[in-house]
Formats: sequence, structure tokens, C-alpha cells
Amino acid sequence: MSSIDSLLNSVAANKNFTADEQKMLAQVPAEQRDLMTNQLRLDKEQQAVSTISNILKKLNEMSMAIINNMR
Repeated sequence: MSSIDSLLNSVAANKNFTADEQKMLAQVPAEQRDLMTNQLRLDKEQQAVSTISNILKKLNEMSMAIINNMR
């Protein structure tokens, strides 16, 4: 599980945004920029968590299929 933890940490620590995201942030009023920046980071983190969750679910399904085939 340490590789999953390191992946989540790297996503959370990533402060880089795509060119489109930077362009969007530049158009946001200054008083809302911090909020929008945090929202973008949260969205990226949620997407990473969802992806990892889906991978773990598929791994579990494969393991259960192997076990059921052995019965």
C-alpha cells in the first residue's frame, strides 16, 4: 500500500496546472483565486483516489475469480 500512499501524496503535492487551468485561474477575480486553486487541487486528488479505488476493486475481483475457480 505504500506505493498508493506515495501516489496520493504526489498528487496532493503537485502544484502544477495545465495551460488551460492556468488560463482559467488568471481570469478569476483575485479574491477567489485561492479558492479556485484549492478546488482544482481537490478535484485532481479526488480523481486520483477514484482511479486507485477502481484499480483496487478490479484487483479484488480478479483475486476472487481465481479463488472461485479453485473451488
